[in-house]
Amino acid sequence: MTALTAALAVGVGIHLALTLFLSLRYLEGRERQIGWWTIAYAFFTAHLVAEALITVVPADALFAVRHVLFIAAAWAIVYSFRPDPRINALAALAVVLAIWLTLISWLAGAVTASVTGSAGLVASAVLLYRREAGLQTTSVRLLFWGLLLGGIHSLDYPLLRLQPAPAAIGAAFSGLFTFIFAIGAVLWVLERSRDLGTMSTIAEALNQLTSRFPDLGRHVRDDQGQIRQFLNVYLNEEDIRFLGGESCTLKEGDRVLLVPSIAGGSEL
Repeated sequence: MTALTAALAVGVGIHLALTLFLSLRYLEGRERQIGWWTIAYAFFTAHLVAEALITVVPADALFAVRHVLFIAAAWAIVYSFRPDPRINALAALAVVLAIWLTLISWLAGAVTASVTGSAGLVASAVLLYRREAGLQTTSVRLLFWGLLLGGIHSLDYPLLRLQPAPAAIGAAFSGLFTFIFAIGAVLWVLERSRDLGTMSTIAEALNQLTSRFPDLGRHVRDDQGQIRQFLNVYLNEEDIRFLGGESCTLKEGDRVLLVPSIAGGSEL
């Protein structure tokens, strides 16, 4: 077994374990973010399997499959943060371009996949930073650096892949960045479960929300700490004002909706 094959085998193991963990957590809570991360890491795992097969049979078709899976994985990560149809269109275009160029020139196909995947991972790091209003927790810091460093590292694939020793080193670094993201993902999911598990009332849920997203706080509560007059809060589609207010209790599976009142307009 070559050093590259060994590094890839370790990478497959890490990705497979994380995919299984995320799958189980998704089935438990059906949270959208976790679902898309599960899909992304299933693609990442498959892309590493293709990479390992390439070490045995370096065929253009396998390189094309590898590139498609890598782009798909990066697309799923970005889409988990920003579900925009334009992202789907760009990913589909990149897939077609990578396949076509790979059949013409190995280097052109590799550069297309690397640049596209790198852009997706770096964009995901930026979207994560914005959503979390900075790097305030250990899990978010690990997720951010795993995405950012993994994205930057993806750019060196066309330079290293065809050279056995550098390719093995590159695969090892890729595994390291994946491991950093994996630890962050596990911590993030466990923190989410812990936070949700400690919420027993609407008040606690709102406090947790505004603590996690400070910029949102002023839109939820006024200077006296009360829910703003024009913000309606619903528990399972029922207004909490008729359920006991913020003190009404939560149970597993409950949905809390924040709906701003809409006023204005003119008679036609």
